[in-house]
Amino acid sequence: MFVNGAWVDALSGAVDAATSPATGKQIGTVPSGDRADAVAAISSAREAAGGWARLSAFERAALLHRVADVIEGRRDELARTLTLDQGKPLRAEAYDEVDELVVYWRMAAEDGRAAVEGPGTAPAPPCASGPGTYPIAGAPPPAEKFTPRSMRSRRAITERSSP
Repeated sequence: MFVNGAWVDALSGAVDAATSPATGKQIGTVPSGDRADAVAAISSAREAAGGWARLSAFERAALLHRVADVIEGRRDELARTLTLDQGKPLRAEAYDEVDELVVYWRMAAEDGRAAVEGPGTAPAPPCASGPGTYPIAGAPPPAEKFTPRSMRSRRAITERSSP
């Protein structure tokens, strides 16, 4: 779990095994967080919110673009991890999912800049999603949240990101 800027174990020390769907063999372990871990993560996020809010929309956007840059730099590693962990076909799905994740972070960066309505407004940073949604990228936002302005931003980013 990534909490307060660091990878941490569950407070209880509990872990879950990650197994390959292809072989059934264990490929690693992941922390098994509980309510106490959630409370600690929420507390940490609340403490960080003030610093995030003091950044300008352009500074926040730059940070979100840096996340996308790191993901792009780790594209092969992340796609292979998805294949190993979930059995996704590497070329048919895993690479596309990593590429989609990059687009989501870039859209969040641009939407955040576009959403600023005045001093002191700070769109929340995107967060990781949990099981049951897209494993890396998170579920796409509902269509009713799109505005003409955000659709223009998404189209421009998608066009720049397309091969």
